[in-house]
Amino acid sequence: MKRIKFNVYHDRKFKETDGTLIVGNTWKGVFARVRLYRKQNNLPPGDPEAEVHAQACARNPSLCSEEDGVAHAAVRTASLKGRVMQWFSALRSRWPPPFVDSQIAASRAAICKQCPMNEALPEGCANCRHALAELRKSVLGGARVGDAALQHHGCAVLGFEQATAVWIDDVTVENAELPGFCWKKKTI
Repeated sequence: MKRIKFNVYHDRKFKETDGTLIVGNTWKGVFARVRLYRKQNNLPPGDPEAEVHAQACARNPSLCSEEDGVAHAAVRTASLKGRVMQWFSALRSRWPPPFVDSQIAASRAAICKQCPMNEALPEGCANCRHALAELRKSVLGGARVGDAALQHHGCAVLGFEQATAVWIDDVTVENAELPGFCWKKKTI
């Protein structure tokens, strides 16, 4: 499937089937405006993101790239360590984080161990592994220990280090990529 290269400037616009031109400051803004326009005008919802990508790529093919599942998975895996490091950085900005008790942490860890989104972080250098271990230690302190089976593993969807995240009392999220049994997934 052809996808827009977000790091290259494009005219961020989409022409709806009724001729209406929808423009946004970002591509995510265009996606959202298409959804809203269709809802307000009782049009079928369709797949705005795919349709915007297809139309933009048809209009200017040089600004798009072919995306296959293998390439997407490789980029996601390679960037998981970076996303985990960003998560630790964000966690430090709301210091100290609130913690859950050991029973809840153990229950969460058991869920993460069986999750298909549980991915080992790329090996990397000794300094990177040491930095992650030190970040985990600084967050959890001496009283809490991250589950050894989850150390150096990250959530491929949310980008956190699981051994640490299971201890953090945090809000749940709405994300369709998370399995239904995930402890981070919002349930209604």
